[in-house]
Amino acid sequence: MKLHILILLLSLSYINVFAQDIYDTQDSVVYLTAVDEALLLDKEAKLVFKTNPLSLEMKVGKAFSIIPSVDKILIDTRKIGVETRYYHKMARRIEEGKQANNISGPYISTKAEVGFKDSKQRILMLGLNYGFQQRVLNREYFDLGLNLGYSRTPDSSLSSGAINTIGIGTFTRYGFVFGKKQKIDPNSTCSLIKCHNNRKRAWRIGLNNLASIARLSGYNDTDPFWLFSLSPKIAFEQKIFNSSFSLEQELQGSLRVGFNNFDFIEIPGLNITFRNSFSYIIGSKFYYKMARKILEGAGGNNLSGPYVFARAKHTQFTEDRDGFTHLGIGNQRELFGNIILEYSIYGIIRNYGEKATPITIEEPIGIDFKLSYILN
Repeated sequence: MKLHILILLLSLSYINVFAQDIYDTQDSVVYLTAVDEALLLDKEAKLVFKTNPLSLEMKVGKAFSIIPSVDKILIDTRKIGVETRYYHKMARRIEEGKQANNISGPYISTKAEVGFKDSKQRILMLGLNYGFQQRVLNREYFDLGLNLGYSRTPDSSLSSGAINTIGIGTFTRYGFVFGKKQKIDPNSTCSLIKCHNNRKRAWRIGLNNLASIARLSGYNDTDPFWLFSLSPKIAFEQKIFNSSFSLEQELQGSLRVGFNNFDFIEIPGLNITFRNSFSYIIGSKFYYKMARKILEGAGGNNLSGPYVFARAKHTQFTEDRDGFTHLGIGNQRELFGNIILEYSIYGIIRNYGEKATPITIEEPIGIDFKLSYILN
């Protein structure tokens, strides 16, 4: 029970502090700071398309929205769902002239999903969320929070015929958003994404899906057990002298503490697959527009901007290992002075290891959306 309370308090503190850092700059729609304008807090957004997951958010009145979505759990599983959100501070902020009717702010939501693994297996998922969503400029957004979820997964290998899961965990989503395009002053953009900073190095902690705890059992509550997962990620990026190149290293862990009779187990309600592993990544980025921006006075010598990259990834499991080379292109920006948003698309080459289970399969093309916190 103490572990439940600790995870809950840490997650809620993480959400509230993050939200307060952003809203501390707010004044009113009439008087906007440069950061306010870049966050589009004074612009209405009643219908937008989001990419993570694929969804359409439709505002209903000042405080509510409905979000139908399509997503995938694993390689061979797809899910569809509907989420209802209540932005509990928005109606008051609109009345006070501090925000327009849009999709940015803290919220409480419920979500129902059905996953389809094949014609005979349908996975039911229900969730209660407390989160914070923020639009960034015209084309990006992030959404982070805490999820209390339930799922029922058919499993013919069990005498009960299914696995029931109830758990709580953190979630972080970062992706693209498409709605009415707004005009933003370039100076406001740089106030938000810190174009002119001269940051040469950064230690950062990954915020994507940090932790969860779940109780699993058979259909009639047979053979219950608890499962705790932790997915720590820490990275260090260093500019190579004053060039447009950087060297990056990252450590990733996927740790499971609990008991079950399988090498891995799926918990689709939490969108996590559990298997103990440890990964080390090393590579280099080339920020190909940086030199020109510095000469034009449009940017500093830092770790922000579009880039091409090459990296090697080694993953060690209990009994085996995998090795990959990634080659691709991406974009990275620093927000508020302490948050990194990064997305990339890359090709994957397997160097060693075998595709022994679904967990070790990596598709030829990878896409990453990362949100991390800068430590230094």
